[in-house]
Amino acid sequence: MSSQLNELRLQLERLDYDNKEGVIAMDILKEQNADLTNDIEELRKTLAELRAAQKEGASADDKEKRKAEKMALMMAKFDTVSVSLVSETARIRSLVIP
Repeated sequence: MSSQLNELRLQLERLDYDNKEGVIAMDILKEQNADLTNDIEELRKTLAELRAAQKEGASADDKEKRKAEKMALMMAKFDTVSVSLVSETARIRSLVIP
């Protein structure tokens, strides 16, 4: 009977030790999980900032492209008008100066 009691005490001590190890392991995992959660939040914020910056950059690029297109269109119109004026001036000169 006493040997059985000693054996049960040993088993109880082992279970108590295993339980304490489990609690320690659980605490470590909780800390690691909290650290990883914080890292994920930081990465999400950084990603959101990068996306916003990319949209702003794309918007600026679009504005520059539209500005360049408008300028090219204005220059093309100016060239057409200047060619018309030169040819009209030459025609008038030919009529006025024989």
